[in-house]
Amino acid sequence: MLSSRMSKSSSAAKRLSMIREPYKRRRVEFYFLTVLSLVIALAGLWYGPGRFVVAFNSDCTNCVPDSAAISLCIWIAWAWVLVVVLTAIRHQLKAFWLFLAAPFSLYWPVMWIKAGACDLIGRCG
Repeated sequence: MLSSRMSKSSSAAKRLSMIREPYKRRRVEFYFLTVLSLVIALAGLWYGPGRFVVAFNSDCTNCVPDSAAISLCIWIAWAWVLVVVLTAIRHQLKAFWLFLAAPFSLYWPVMWIKAGACDLIGRCG
């Protein structure tokens, strides 16, 4: 009688763990996408305005960003947008947390595209 109770409780625990497992997996996936979004945003900040702010404070003869750096920033911004869209598809409203990184990844690309210096795919003239 005691062994049947233990087997029932252990099978209930197994069922409960099977129910909780997808939620844990989705939470870990969301954390991974959030960290990936932040890493991409910080890369966009570094290759965009961050690197030229550091260079501007030192003695440099040409502290103006070139078209390759701006093009790289635009492609990094597209990668960030892709991560946000994938997160929105998979995690719906939780994806709004990723917009905290938007200024870091989108500021320079939007500024250069609105100014007409570059297009959406990174061709700068």
